[in-house]
Amino acid sequence: MIKTIFYKKGKLFFLIFVLLIPLLSCAPSVQQIKEANIHYEMGVLYYREGDFIRALQELVKASEINPNDKHIWNALGLAYRERKLYKEAEESFKRAINIDDKFSDAYNNLGVLYLQQNKNQEAIKAFQEAVKNIFYTTPEYAYNNMGLAYQNLKNYIDAEKSYKEAVILNPSFVPAYINLAKLYMEQNRLIDAEKLLLKFLSVFENDVEGNFIIAKLYFSKGDLEKAKTYFEKVLKLDPRGPFSGLAKSYLEGIK
Repeated sequence: MIKTIFYKKGKLFFLIFVLLIPLLSCAPSVQQIKEANIHYEMGVLYYREGDFIRALQELVKASEINPNDKHIWNALGLAYRERKLYKEAEESFKRAINIDDKFSDAYNNLGVLYLQQNKNQEAIKAFQEAVKNIFYTTPEYAYNNMGLAYQNLKNYIDAEKSYKEAVILNPSFVPAYINLAKLYMEQNRLIDAEKLLLKFLSVFENDVEGNFIIAKLYFSKGDLEKAKTYFEKVLKLDPRGPFSGLAKSYLEGIK
């Protein structure tokens, strides 16, 4: 009996050892990891500079040398997404998630990819996975993006909840305030939008988009003096920005 048990244990050890050999042989060496990191860092640098083709070249090399690094696959997904190579981007984000199923950044990036393709239900699922991780350092991003997906589906209740959760988690997260104000405007809840924007601008008084939105709100209400004040502030804050041309058009209409 003892011999039989020992034999089974020995056989089990042998099988495990045999199975581990190919796994260990596939693991990158220390030198390969260093080489992959160099390509990864170069890829990230090119990505930040907006050179997405070179970013892809470097990140593909990094993934070939070290396919076990979740950060490489996540960055590769971002670069593919910028080039509108959505299938490759999705595969890359999923590779990152397969390596670490709690990798919230990859879930959030996958959700944004789905948003860009108007796959709102899939996007919501990805964002929900992102915020499940209690160690996710920027959950406000996922909640804000979740709000956008719900809003696209005309699910205004859950969209509002998502934006408010983002603000609760990070009271300085400007995009969630802006999107919540836009949500109220879309529902013609002008009083709620006005209250929110006035409170927001009392803290972020020089936010260009916030000033532009409240100017539009007053314009729609027929309060042209207040609208003019905020449109002029937009021009002063950012005379060459994207909202300045729109503000000028409104001001010409007021005159």
